[in-house]
Amino acid sequence: MFFWIFSSISSELLKKRTASCVFQVFFYMYAIIGMECFKEKIKYYGYSNISDSENNCGNPKLEGSEFVVKQYCNNNFNDIAHAFVLLFELMVVNQWHDILLLFVETNFRGF
Repeated sequence: MFFWIFSSISSELLKKRTASCVFQVFFYMYAIIGMECFKEKIKYYGYSNISDSENNCGNPKLEGSEFVVKQYCNNNFNDIAHAFVLLFELMVVNQWHDILLLFVETNFRGF
């Protein structure tokens, strides 16, 4: 009886491991695409002791935007770790509309 329990558990774990690997590959692909398209569009200086010129996440197009006001400048595609965090936030639908507006404002404002 325990053999059947352990074999079914190991079978399910193998399926989840496979799905997890596929999921990680997709995350990595989208992180690389995001880094190629949006790298250095946003800079994070920290939020204490910053000047007014740094209060726009390093991009003058973001001056006074909701993204800056809510202090989301650390959500960027500047490196792989930040890209993974940003993609995870988008996956769990955490403030996706603010993140979307950020990338629209930094890339398409003025068109």
